[in-house]
Amino acid sequence: MKEKLVTRIDRAWAKSRIDPGSIAERALRVWSNIKPRLETMGMMGWALVVPTFFGAAIGLWLDDRYGGGHSWTLSLVLIGLSVGCFNNWNWNADDERLELNQRKLEADPEEIDM
Repeated sequence: MKEKLVTRIDRAWAKSRIDPGSIAERALRVWSNIKPRLETMGMMGWALVVPTFFGAAIGLWLDDRYGGGHSWTLSLVLIGLSVGCFNNWNWNADDERLELNQRKLEADPEEIDM
């Protein structure tokens, strides 16, 4: 049964006009476009999660040590979230500025903002 399936697949590839090499090349091209975006999303996610997590951990410790319900936890989670958002915004602005300067350099080397 398995051999029949393999021969059917081989015949289907032989009949099709698609070159398996071109499929691999296309997949590599797509992956090379997606990979930087995934890396950026991962870095931005960690830059947001880490300060928020530390804010929650320090807030829980302060609530345990000094009491007061969950006021320290909520306050420090919001502060951590704000710090993470600011880090992401600042990092994104730096990347956009760098990309703009690279485009300007390609167009006219005299017009670079630092």
